[in-house]
Amino acid sequence: MRYFETMAHSKTDRALIDLRDQRDDMSIRLNILQDGDVIDPAALGTLKRKLGILDWRIANHEAPIDA
Repeated sequence: MRYFETMAHSKTDRALIDLRDQRDDMSIRLNILQDGDVIDPAALGTLKRKLGILDWRIANHEAPIDA
């Protein structure tokens, strides 16, 4: 269980948890790509742009009305 998931009966925002998981996965892929022997600038730029978009989505996320 992650630190932001509780055992209580409170409603969790599953979308925000999934966005954070995607960000973690993308950060790992970005680090692996940067540490590789051959660096593809196009792929590196694309991943950085997608990571920036994910960070923006997480920062501007609003919980659903019924949550």
